[in-house]
Amino acid sequence: MSPSRRGPLTGRMTENTRYGTVLVTGATGKTGRQVAEAAGAAGLRVRAASRGGEVRFDWYDPSTWDGALRELPPAVSGSSGAGR
Repeated sequence: MSPSRRGPLTGRMTENTRYGTVLVTGATGKTGRQVAEAAGAAGLRVRAASRGGEVRFDWYDPSTWDGALRELPPAVSGSSGAGR
């Protein structure tokens, strides 16, 4: 069953709060904004990042990575980089 059929994301995101802050890339886009809002509503601290936002993050510009990832735990992304 797809995540959208299980209900809101907030029910599953409250389990992993031990790291304190979650990075949401693409947070100014349609999906990223919804993920950031759901994470915030679930009580997580959100670092909303995008190519043109306050916190800059661009997969194709390594100079933006340090600022966005500072003091966050290791992560893995399944992002396809679609749209480039």
